Amino acid sequence: MKSNLVKKCLTVLLSLACVLLLAGCCGNYKKFAIEGAAQLTVTSGSTGETVTITDPAIIEQVTGSVNGADFYRGSLSILHDGWSYRLRWYDADGGKLEDITVLNSRGIDYQNHFWTAGDGEINTALLDSLLGQ
Repeated sequence: MKSNLVKKCLTVLLSLACVLLLAGCCGNYKKFAIEGAAQLTVTSGSTGETVTITDPAIIEQVTGSVNGADFYRGSLSILHDGWSYRLRWYDADGGKLEDITVLNSRGIDYQNHFWTAGDGEINTALLDSLLGQ
């Protein structure tokens, strides 16, 4: 009887450990699924210039390059201040859908962490052309 109780306790503890491990792993991976944007602002990190995009085809091009990348979380970015572009998507009512700071084609600053693309990349040449650079 005592060994059955020990087995049950071990099973519960191992199950809990597995759940915690899976939860930790899932927080280290981000796949964006930005949809329904009616407006996108692109801001240059070097000049501060901001352009507002309302053309659905261009919004889809930028959004597609972000949605197409798989990002993996790195270190904290709280004290970091350099960046290349800031992308902000808005719905038809002006509500913010998403806000991403692009460091380069494969790196972003998102929710106080650095993230690196494992697959795919952000089309920074398109962002440069939108900003007239």
